Amino acid sequence: MARLRANQDQHPSTLTQAIATALLTTPGRFDRITADARALYGRRARALHEALGSALPGRIEAVPPEGGLFVWVKVLDDDPDLHAARARAHTLGTDFGVGSHFSPPGGSGSPVHIRLGIGAVAEHEIATAVGRLAEALHPETAR
Repeated sequence: MARLRANQDQHPSTLTQAIATALLTTPGRFDRITADARALYGRRARALHEALGSALPGRIEAVPPEGGLFVWVKVLDDDPDLHAARARAHTLGTDFGVGSHFSPPGGSGSPVHIRLGIGAVAEHEIATAVGRLAEALHPETAR
């Protein structure tokens, strides 16, 4: 691994290589880490999906992900202004990716979709973040 990495970069980090070597040569370590990560992100994805269903019933479509760190959500409003909603989300202390940002150059894909990340949000903070998202998407219904 270290030789392959060195062929890609003339100045690889010795510390990074040492960490990768320890990770990949200690029996069972990599498998334990990936199993722990799958469990953690699985809990977060389920919590996000449940919170979305509670906070935005009938206003979005979200399929529980089978893996990964993002949930792709379709906003069911007619012609939603997701850029304005994202600006509101920022003022409320949360964020999301606007689907059109994930289209190839010149593409028109995903104008009614948003991408929500679960990598950096603790499970106990997800409901709060989704409440802020709901307010950003539909400020007229906010309390």
